[in-house]
Parts: sequence; structure tokens; C-alpha cells
Amino acid sequence: MSAATQTCDIAISGGGLVGASLALALRGLGLDVQLVEAFPVDSAAQPSFDERTTALGNGSRRIFEALGVWNAMAGHAAQIRDIHVSDAGRFGFARLEAGELGLEALGYVVPNRVIGRALWQALQAGGGTRTRVPARVTSAGFEPDHARLTIQEGERSSTLHARLVVAADGAHSAVREAAGLEAAVTDYGQTAIVCSLRTDLPANGIAYERFTPDGPMALLPLQAPWRALVWAVATADAPALLALSSADFMARWQRNFGFRAGRAREVGARGAYPLNLTRAERVFATRCVLMRH
Repeated sequence: MSAATQTCDIAISGGGLVGASLALALRGLGLDVQLVEAFPVDSAAQPSFDERTTALGNGSRRIFEALGVWNAMAGHAAQIRDIHVSDAGRFGFARLEAGELGLEALGYVVPNRVIGRALWQALQAGGGTRTRVPARVTSAGFEPDHARLTIQEGERSSTLHARLVVAADGAHSAVREAAGLEAAVTDYGQTAIVCSLRTDLPANGIAYERFTPDGPMALLPLQAPWRALVWAVATADAPALLALSSADFMARWQRNFGFRAGRAREVGARGAYPLNLTRAERVFATRCVLMRH
């Protein structure tokens, strides 16, 4: 089933962290904005707002404050007041302290789902942006005077003409490809093992970065009593780590990390995320601009 052609000033393809934040930032400018997102924000399939966490610097916090969404995140945000960097097998270490810099915190760790919920609640609470979710851009064409998107919403297909299209639909952006913005992919040959970890010591706002023979790892504070573990390992080694029992996984982590954060007591579900870099040769084309975080 098809519908009549609609028009707007700006169409944003992708309602993850980048697309949703941009839609909020465009409010108040008198622009007709449509945001197209394939997954509901609370869907387990939504890749931008999954079970991972994001470490936000103070600059990012100020942006979210300006967008009016930080208060909805702050109650779930864990402060990073100290950063401890070490190399397994070496005595030296580096340490950064927020207090020495006159800062309350060096950054904040926020669950991705909390970020997504805050952004989308703000989008749905106010005017200025039409959100189309779940909906997919199935084709795109670009003319000198407008961009043309075909959008599928369930059984309904419609055409949208926009003065500008923002491709915020991820590394494998269909809009980017349609606009002829070529990209090169660098595979680092590593996979990030991500999970929550509880130890017998409080996090106390300390973030750790540890370089080990099995790969670098970051241990970040979360809301008590949990921490977020990100462990980058060779992709070939990732399946074996994922297959370990919880007890064996914690023992393996403890051997690499040591006891500066205490003894591991519990580990959450583990996820694996291949590490690669997608870099576009250009970030704009006729009636199209590419945005990624």
C-alpha cells in the first residue's frame, strides 16, 4: 500500500544516539524535521541503545544539559573521579584525579538504554519533530533540488522529499551508499567482550585501564555494586572467553587484572562486539550529509 508524497526540510535516517540528539538540537529553529528509525527505542534489536554503557566526558554532559535530557540520565550516571592506567608486568602506573583539576568528575558512565530512553522521551514530549518508528528507508535518490526517500512502515510505503537528508543509520548506512559516499573498513582483528562485573570492593568513582597479554581492558564504575568491563581480545580468542563458565571467566579476568579492584564476585551476561573502523572518504554529497559518533 502506498501513500501520498510528503515533504520536509530535514529527514534524519537513524534514531540512535546521533540521530536522536540531532533531532533535539534542531528544535526551535523553525524547521520541519522527520526522524526515521527502524527499531523502537526499548527493543533488544536497537543497536545504539543496547546493554553496553557509554563513558561521557564533561563536554558531552554539557551538550545533554543544553538539550534538556541530562536530568533524566543523571540518576543512573556513575561519576569517574579517578583514572588508573597500568601495564601488566610493569611497576609503573599513571593516575588522573578530578580533584587536582578542580573538577567534580572527569566523566560519567551511563547505560546506553538510559541514554536512549531520555532522548526519545524528550522527542515524544515536545513538538518540532515527527518521529516515524518503526520505519525503514528502503531507497534514496538525490536530485539538485531535493532528496527522495522511500519509507516502509509495516505494510505502508510512502515517499518523502527533503531539502536535506542526514545519514545517521550506522556504519553500514544504506543512505550513505545511495548518496555515493564510499567508505573503507579497517578490521582491527579484535573483539570487545562487554559485561557487568561485581567485586567485593566499591568502585569509588575509579576507572581502570589495564594492558594485559590477553588484551587491553577497561573497568568502569556503574551504579553500586556493579562495574562495566570492556575487554578487547583477539577475535580468534573471543569464542573461548564467551564459552567459559562464570567462575572460570572471573578467574581469567582476575589473573589479568589483579586485585586492585577487589575480588570478583559476580558477572553478568557477556556480549561480543567486533572492533573495526568505517571511515567515509567524504561526509557530504548532493542533499546529503553523513553523521556518526
